[in-house]
Formats: sequence, structure tokens, C-alpha cells
Amino acid sequence: MKRKLAALLLAVLCALGAVGLVGCGGPSAEEVIREGVTAEFEAVVDTESEEYQELVDALEQAGDLATYGVDEKAFMDSMYDGFAYEIGDIAVDEEAGTAVVDVKLTCKTFAEIFNTMMGDALALAEDPAAATMTQDELNAKLGEVMMGAVDGAELQETELKLDVVRDDDGTWNWDDTAEDEVTAALMGDF
Repeated sequence: MKRKLAALLLAVLCALGAVGLVGCGGPSAEEVIREGVTAEFEAVVDTESEEYQELVDALEQAGDLATYGVDEKAFMDSMYDGFAYEIGDIAVDEEAGTAVVDVKLTCKTFAEIFNTMMGDALALAEDPAAATMTQDELNAKLGEVMMGAVDGAELQETELKLDVVRDDDGTWNWDDTAEDEVTAALMGDF
């Protein structure tokens, strides 16, 4: 279960980290970048967005949470409850075609969720009553442990500097390191 859940949560976090920017022409580079960053993060803040629903659908298709009686939408809603971002300065170097976006990200971290969940799952394993549970009962109890860990996770703030580059067509896109930075913030000290 540990590996499956770790892989599942990592997939969710990486999907969020896989943001990208589009836009060219018209407004200044800073405005285009700010609008692109806002649109990407708003997709996660807005639980009704198509991107958010795609994350829920991916969890449903994986089917792992259903094994434990966990509703995928409830899991996502809890995982991103309190998720927030604040875009600060954007330093654009037009000549080099690069920019750095300061973002303060507020989110639950995988490390805290996973550590809490593993501690609670170990306590369940040591409970003599667990030995008399059927597999379905045990899975349901593990689902409760999982949701308890996600629901109880505290929000963490992380300051990020996300690199953006302009391609040959004039479109601003996340540099490969930006995804790593967002993913690291979501992972926490794991």
C-alpha cells in the first residue's frame, strides 16, 4: 500500500506541477507571464475547472482510492483545500528571452500527509482488532486513515522563483526547472 499510495499522490502532485504558459504579442512580456501564471494556478484553485476535473478523472481511472473507499473528488478537494498562490515580482530580460517569477505558494505537503498516514497505518496494524477485520474492513479503515491524514495536513508556505523562457515563436513557457520547483514545494521535506 505504501508504494501504491506514494505513487498515486506523487502523480497528483506532479500533474499540478506540470504547468505551462502561453501567450505572445500585444501586452508586455510581464503582463503575458503574469496572466499565464495566474491562469495555471487558478485551474487548481477553481475546483470546477476542466484541469481540476482532469486530475480527479486521473485518480478515478487509476482506481487505487476506490479500493480504500475514498471518493476521488473528496480526496482532491481535501488535498487542495487552502491551496493559494501569490505572484510577486516578475523580472524579464527581453534580450535573453528569460524571466523569473516570484511566487509564494501555500499548500499541503506530500511529506506531512505521507508521514501522518504511515504513522496512523502502523498504529492500525498494531491494533489487535485489526487482526479480526476482513480485507474490505481493513481497506475501509485504511481509507479513513488516508483521508484523516489529508484532512489534517497543515498548510505550508514556500517562496519560489520560477524560470520562464521565450521560444522562437515568441511564446513564454515554463523552463524545465519551474515544474521541479513547484513539485518540490508540494512534496515538502520528503
